[in-house]
Amino acid sequence: MSTNQPLISINIPVFKCEKYILRCLESVKNQTYKNFEIILVNDCTPDESMAVIEKFVKENPNLNIAIYEHEKNSGLSVVRNTGIKLSKGEYIYFLDSDDEITENCIELLVNNALKTDAQITIAQNRWINTFDNTTKDFGFPTTASKKYYSNKAEIFSVYSNGDFPSSSWNKLIKRDFIVDNEIYFVLGLFAQDELWFFHLLLKTDTLAVIDEITYLYYLHGESVIFNRTKKNFENFLTILEHFTQAYHEEKIKL
Repeated sequence: MSTNQPLISINIPVFKCEKYILRCLESVKNQTYKNFEIILVNDCTPDESMAVIEKFVKENPNLNIAIYEHEKNSGLSVVRNTGIKLSKGEYIYFLDSDDEITENCIELLVNNALKTDAQITIAQNRWINTFDNTTKDFGFPTTASKKYYSNKAEIFSVYSNGDFPSSSWNKLIKRDFIVDNEIYFVLGLFAQDELWFFHLLLKTDTLAVIDEITYLYYLHGESVIFNRTKKNFENFLTILEHFTQAYHEEKIKL
């Protein structure tokens, strides 16, 4: 049974983020909800990201921060899986190291999750374009018509219509739900948020949506969406094969 202040595990990957990681960490530090742990997984970053992090940790001894060092660069899929396995919280929240969250992000998500007991709670996001200093609300929008779903087939149907964003970030997810169903990221694949979220929704019975913007997604020259390569597109064909296999194995009746 959830307490009124469940522990939240905020997972942040560390790789080539020296220009952004302090902003990210400060946004977590400033949360109105205080019962959280920060899980930082260093994927052998070659820059000064860890120096920034170590300074932040030293200056904030009151924060619950765990740092895990990969022995070799393994990619984001392995980083996410490591974070899941290290998390001690009742809920997991993925936050990318070049983004930030609003001060009330975790509080809003937790309040809704406790009220609905949903396995997944999704909030809205804002794009911040660093190229022209503009912002766009609901950059990756949640356009679902309802605020709570309790039917697996309906959830999957809404997802298939494109009404849930397929990112892994900005979602509060019950840790036991992920672990018990073994919903981990597939090793060796790149940019696979869509596949992981697909696997997640194949098992989801309850899902809640809130309208508030809680996540600030930064568009810059190093953003993943601006750095697609031939390798990424070839990888996408493999992801499609995983989609097909998982869907047929689950046999959801729509």
